[in-house]
Amino acid sequence: MTATPDSRIGWLILPDRSRILRVVAVVPAMALPSAGFLLDLVYGTGADDGLGAAGVAALIVLFALPVGWYLSYTCLFNWRSRIEYRDGVLRVRNWVSRSIVVAAPISMSVISIDASTSTGQMLVLGNRDAAALVNPRQWSEPTLMAAWHSAGLPSTVVAASHSVQELRRKFPRLRIPLRLRYPKTFTTLWTVGAIGYIGLVINVFARI
Repeated sequence: MTATPDSRIGWLILPDRSRILRVVAVVPAMALPSAGFLLDLVYGTGADDGLGAAGVAALIVLFALPVGWYLSYTCLFNWRSRIEYRDGVLRVRNWVSRSIVVAAPISMSVISIDASTSTGQMLVLGNRDAAALVNPRQWSEPTLMAAWHSAGLPSTVVAASHSVQELRRKFPRLRIPLRLRYPKTFTTLWTVGAIGYIGLVINVFARI
């Protein structure tokens, strides 16, 4: 992540892009072994006749879906998300280019959210009229804190955990992800989806 000083902006912070660089660096190392593995699947080895072209195509499509989603999210988050402070106004933009604009007074609250999913500490940037929920593990908390304090903005660490309801009462305009608002429902749907996906893969290969 970088913090860029600017006389007009104050500062601009971008996500840590080293994650996507690590992913890209792995691609060449996996390309040749993967090509050989696919050829073995198509033509078989020894007494094995192989899956044929249709089987390999099904394999690629099925496994490309979750991998493609992860890569798409990672790329979009790294290239679109940003936090900037200019002329007393804070702007937080997410991975779908949706921006939250916060005017003074602006503060940072370091909180823990009571949820059945593991979230760790989160940052709430803003006030009752407008606020953004930020995951510090995606932004490098020390760099964000340094830029925050360089602008003379206050920050507080909230010792007690907050439920989602308490957080909404404190910050009525805060957008909270579905996985935190409905953790049990989210976990159930995720589990059912994973089981269904595995069943689909097994069913496809049973028919090849």
